[in-house]
Amino acid sequence: MRLRPDEQRALRDYFTAKLPRGASARLFGSRVDDSARGGDIDVCIVAVAEVAANLRRELHRMRAELRALLGDQRVDVSVVEESVAAADPFWCRALVQSVALN
Repeated sequence: MRLRPDEQRALRDYFTAKLPRGASARLFGSRVDDSARGGDIDVCIVAVAEVAANLRRELHRMRAELRALLGDQRVDVSVVEESVAAADPFWCRALVQSVALN
């Protein structure tokens, strides 16, 4: 994982504190590939349908809080319903290669 230990800890602490029961945060994309360079911090929150709907309304605030927490880095947060994550080829592949953050 291409995040400094303090960044990993900050992400884990943030999502552990902020996410309700029924939701999990996963780091995916280039930051989980040790051979890659650069890239934004991609986080997927997987949740049951009603939790996902509530979290989508909070995305703007979460992104702003994460940018403030991690400094001037691009943080991309997506919210995906469990049923979609299980059926969509993109999310299936991304989540298999992801790292849990909470």
